[in-house]
Amino acid sequence: MPVITIISDWNRGDFYLSAMKGKIISNLPGVQLVDISHGISSFDYVRAAYIMRNTYRTFPKGTVHIICVDSEKKPQSPHIVVKHDNHYFIGAYNDVMKHIFIAPAREVWVLEHDLNTVFADYEVFADVAVYLAQGGNVENLGTKWDITLEAHLQLPRIDSNSMEGNPVYIDSYGNAITNISLEDFTRVGKNRPFELYVLNKRYTLNKISKGYYEAKDGELLALFNSSGWLELALYRGNLAEMFNLSNKTPVIINFFDKTEENQLILN
Repeated sequence: MPVITIISDWNRGDFYLSAMKGKIISNLPGVQLVDISHGISSFDYVRAAYIMRNTYRTFPKGTVHIICVDSEKKPQSPHIVVKHDNHYFIGAYNDVMKHIFIAPAREVWVLEHDLNTVFADYEVFADVAVYLAQGGNVENLGTKWDITLEAHLQLPRIDSNSMEGNPVYIDSYGNAITNISLEDFTRVGKNRPFELYVLNKRYTLNKISKGYYEAKDGELLALFNSSGWLELALYRGNLAEMFNLSNKTPVIINFFDKTEENQLILN
């Protein structure tokens, strides 16, 4: 069964999504259409790219993904198809596409069409998605583009005893996902005790929770999410609103040896 996903910054009260779905279903009966998200703020490429980056791999190989965020065709932003990891991505060459792929994506085609439309998602992307979902050859859709797409993610500052990162994504619960990975935390921490500071030591943690349930109502907690990134949350509360978090808010982790930990306790 062919699978096509859609992500957009459309308001569900508009007709755009239903019209595009209707066209796809009419041309490909039996297709499985999946809504990845339509809660993206207008032109919010950071949120759209983060969601796509962390969801597309869960779909079967051969899935076609339509990206309806900032999808207008412009001279500097042609419509493209990217084939990566046996998935297809259809959209405009914009900051969403540029930040989806952790591993370099080098199979990029520029779609050849002369349509002058502000609803390219319906006029162009829907037809391309159907063609690819039916097993069509991407090489027939346009010209191969000698370009590489690779996300240049903001990396934390790391030394032998500390890490400083920041939130890169706020979810609908107000939880903050940071750019500090479990891999780096384990490599630098080496099972040493630590203190985690948010907002310049205003809030301090010395424990990584296994789940939200380990905290009390209104209590700050830290855990590594299913994608392996450090997440900060306020149990049954909205951390981002209460702390007024932004992507510039520092999240600092200092590691100590056992002697230093004992001195901290005595002091």
